[in-house]
Amino acid sequence: MSRKTARELALRLLYATDVTGYSSTIPFDEQLSAANFTTLKDEDELYKSVPSDDERLYIHKLLTGVRERQTELDLYIQQYAIGWQFGRISRISICILRISLFEILYMDDIPNASSINEAVEFAKNYDSPEAGSFVNGILGSFVRKELKN
Repeated sequence: MSRKTARELALRLLYATDVTGYSSTIPFDEQLSAANFTTLKDEDELYKSVPSDDERLYIHKLLTGVRERQTELDLYIQQYAIGWQFGRISRISICILRISLFEILYMDDIPNASSINEAVEFAKNYDSPEAGSFVNGILGSFVRKELKN
């Protein structure tokens, strides 16, 4: 499993917890279990291989980190979504932005460009082509203004 696949699984779990209101730990063990992957492997390409311990740790870090810092991440989204009300941004784009911002701020081993590029691709695939530009604009502005030396 690649980091991209692990990130995509984290995105799906984060979105599911956002929509259902469950805490990020409730579906974590069930969703990442070998039994669940066996059940879903024929239905969804993401479930072809069970995450390794390192991949599970990465997914868990994203899920718990985003939940713990959600207020901070949402404030950044609001600040850089110029001309947009937070409530008008799709839930999936918000989840994508939260993950990427968390990686940029708190996961030094992930290059900012990689996180942004994957966020843009996820936005195009899960939301709309225009959402890719929107996500890119927010993340690019954030990095330029907040992380300047």
